[in-house]
Amino acid sequence: MQYDVAVSIDPSRTSAEIEGSDLWKISKWISQNEDGSGRKLSFEENVLIPELSSQGFLKERDSATLEFLNIIDMLTAQEGVCSDFQYFCVRFDQSDNLIPGYNLTYTMNVEGDEGVTLVDCVPLGQCYGVSAIDFEWSMIPLERPAKGCARPVELDLWVNFTENTRDLKGEGLWRVGLYGSSSIDGNGTRYAEVRQSLNALQSAERLSDARPISFSDIVTDFELGSIGCIKEYPYFCVEFAKAEAPTPDYTFITEMGDTSLISCVPQECNAGIAILELGWSRNITEVDPGDNATVVFDVRVSIDPCSPDVIGAGLWQLAMFTSETEDGSIRNIHPYISQILTAEEASTPYQGGDLLSFTGVKSHPFWTEPLGCGPLKYLCLALSKGDLPSPNYDVIFPDTKQEVIHCREEACVGIYYYS
Repeated sequence: MQYDVAVSIDPSRTSAEIEGSDLWKISKWISQNEDGSGRKLSFEENVLIPELSSQGFLKERDSATLEFLNIIDMLTAQEGVCSDFQYFCVRFDQSDNLIPGYNLTYTMNVEGDEGVTLVDCVPLGQCYGVSAIDFEWSMIPLERPAKGCARPVELDLWVNFTENTRDLKGEGLWRVGLYGSSSIDGNGTRYAEVRQSLNALQSAERLSDARPISFSDIVTDFELGSIGCIKEYPYFCVEFAKAEAPTPDYTFITEMGDTSLISCVPQECNAGIAILELGWSRNITEVDPGDNATVVFDVRVSIDPCSPDVIGAGLWQLAMFTSETEDGSIRNIHPYISQILTAEEASTPYQGGDLLSFTGVKSHPFWTEPLGCGPLKYLCLALSKGDLPSPNYDVIFPDTKQEVIHCREEACVGIYYYS
């Protein structure tokens, strides 16, 4: 910045000539008050270069004015908020280390009431602080979202600023919040809000030359599984704003005059009972050689504990079959039983917790001696949703499949006849 300072002199009370080195000093600062009182931001004790601070006064030449022209200065403005930046102030004074010419001393007095100082302030123009235009973001859940449970999500964020945005360096500068909303603009009640998802390093991201800033790998726990499933909150929102207590403090405003940037998207509900894994053990009833036997299973189903309760009739279907592959991808026609659960077993309710059990489930009798031999190497169970459950419900299986399968290798103790 460049400015001029003119000091009025009373010729009748001033020597004919004043000269020397380092005679004067002009201090400058930013103030909230018109008289320069109070907190002094960007204060500098003396802005005069040696040439100006050694400028003399000759009464015949200068009449009643001492002028300091073309003062070039830098206003750093690295502290305070826009409400503090109201006035630019200067104070004229005698230097602390003056060296008068001709070994003569001089004193400087201020006319007027006692306590009056040579301070003058001028209003500053519009203060913009940090002015954000817009932002973009992407989000992925790191674990399966579940209604009522906060699970880790990961965000990436890019923010754009106006050209007149100030530089900013410090700690705890930024805030990125997440919440559910009833409206696409993010107004109204905020559901499951996470006020700050940035860590200390991310929130200290430096802003220079109004260039966009980015935040990568923001990881925080959020109740994403509830958004969209609670009908009052169908939108997932991300908010970018000034942090609660930044160091230094600063003014943040959006290009539209708001105090934060908000972006919301519709969130699809995905809140069914989530099946994680199927396990089982079995016993085969003792029969005479060549007779059909019954296989009795104890079945354990691992379930995400944040799953909703499921109570009703015809909820489950449990198929039994043999396979020559461990993943059960190749199913043999014989034996194949599409449902080994009784009506009562198929209506077993899920009412919280991480386990659903079926105990003593009996297969239809079949010839078990060839189990483990040839293409009957693996015995498999496949759990799926019942054909006509009442009431209907949503179920989520691993890898977006419609069932969960578990196969166990059987020992070949009989003879398998190919036909």
